[in-house]
Amino acid sequence: MTLTRADRAIVDDIVVSAMEAGVEPGVSIALAGPKGNYAMAYGISKRGLLRHQPMTLDKRCRIGSITKSFVATALLQQLDKGTITLDATLDNFVTGVPNGDKITIKHMMMMQSGVYDYATWFPMQLMVTFRPTFRFVHTDTIINLIKSHPSSFEPGTSYGYTNSNYFLLGKVLERVVGKPVSQIVVEDVIKPIGLTETQWLTTKSLPDPHAHGYSKRMFFPKHLKDQTKINPEILGAAGILTSTVGDLLKYAEYLKTESLLSPATHKLRAMTFTKQPYPGEGPDHYEYGLGIVGFGTWIGHDGSVPGFSAVTMYDTVSGATFAGVENLQTPGLAVFSRIFERIAGYLYPGSMT
Repeated sequence: MTLTRADRAIVDDIVVSAMEAGVEPGVSIALAGPKGNYAMAYGISKRGLLRHQPMTLDKRCRIGSITKSFVATALLQQLDKGTITLDATLDNFVTGVPNGDKITIKHMMMMQSGVYDYATWFPMQLMVTFRPTFRFVHTDTIINLIKSHPSSFEPGTSYGYTNSNYFLLGKVLERVVGKPVSQIVVEDVIKPIGLTETQWLTTKSLPDPHAHGYSKRMFFPKHLKDQTKINPEILGAAGILTSTVGDLLKYAEYLKTESLLSPATHKLRAMTFTKQPYPGEGPDHYEYGLGIVGFGTWIGHDGSVPGFSAVTMYDTVSGATFAGVENLQTPGLAVFSRIFERIAGYLYPGSMT
């Protein structure tokens, strides 16, 4: 069943209005549920001097931090196998991190470890802003940065969202399984779910067909900068994956049952969250759990990297699913905070309270 013509018109208006407000090049969305199914691409996937290329549903985009939920799933699979526990401390797998004898796997998965946020290191900020393809940065560089700085708080006493947690968790997975984290995630999560358009890239370029990713220039925000290419090691286990909006919708559907995990572990994941204030429209808080986000009655994850933003969610009440990508790294992650929120609130009243 498809959305009614009236609902399609309102969904289109929500997307186009958000794009106009944020001067966004392109957006793709896909949704399914009791109110009906709908998928649509808007705007452009590549700016051209003489001719723009349209955004289409098959364009691959970087999905950023949604990667974290895949890595967390692989970790929870090891929990089911008995090769790891959530209370195991980091220093059993990676030595030299401040407070490594107190930081647990659960702390890192839930952003409660207090490890140093490598993204706050000024040279790293400069590189990501002006030269994201800089090749002399790799995972070990980032791990060493984390090791060389003190913790920001005692493990378990506060919340601090940082990619550093998932760079470390990637290393934990490698030590436990004995394979590269890229291979683990592809073989144990991506392929079993059947996500044929989702990839862990090892090159700076995206495979075709792909959307070009953009950012706003610092002094000329109306003139967009192409940031499609990036050194994949900068993103790593915290944000490396690329996908399509169709695969993200399929992933949202998977998250409802998490068939790759035992029923007990799926239940644990669906109930383990910590509340954090949310300053935008909609709910006054969001929840972060074992590599997933709770927002209103929806569960999933969002992601943002240079050039792209993405979201994949399912509603725990109606069973509806939603996925979206945009080829601009927008402040506040517009595909989540304006497009997803408004569409979900309209189609499924009460789900955003």
